[in-house]
Amino acid sequence: MAVHIIADSSCDIPQSEAARRGLQVLPFSIHFGTQEYRDGVDITGEKFYQLLTTGDVLPTTSQVTPWQFQEALAVMEEGDEAVILTVSGKLSGTLQSALIAAKSYGSRVRVVDSLSAAIGLRVQVEYALRLRDAGLDAAAIAEELLARRDQVVLLGVVVLASVLLSWTLARLSRREKMRWLRWLWVLLWMCLWRISKEA
Repeated sequence: MAVHIIADSSCDIPQSEAARRGLQVLPFSIHFGTQEYRDGVDITGEKFYQLLTTGDVLPTTSQVTPWQFQEALAVMEEGDEAVILTVSGKLSGTLQSALIAAKSYGSRVRVVDSLSAAIGLRVQVEYALRLRDAGLDAAAIAEELLARRDQVVLLGVVVLASVLLSWTLARLSRREKMRWLRWLWVLLWMCLWRISKEA
């Protein structure tokens, strides 16, 4: 019996590392205008920031779909189990996609809402991998994750100079406004400080 660990790409674990460690990472879709990329597959973090700072459009994302989770679960053999960890259900519909896909597997598949994102999710994925390698089954892994997920703390520092921005943007051309918004986007990403605590 094998226990499969599945996570979405907001955990920021590269596909090469995931494959080496027996982890399935399902990519979000990232859209720059009409161009679509799969996070961590067709686009790297470096490429993302290059497009962000040089392009004329801001990116949007699409959640991992139920079909992607179903495809990941289809590799399970009889007797296998799986634990799916997702970005917080408050931030994305990815959790619902996982629950839809897992429904037909009953107790063989456990879905865990990380209540987190980025490094907060990665910490929990790393913990799940350690528990699996220690021989725990899916139920025990999920139970342990749920018991400890509140110990992962994300601190976001967001600088919002709304008055200054509105005053400045009102006086800029469309191209200059896009440049301001791109750099604001980069600032928000760079100002996310992530801290995890272990019991």
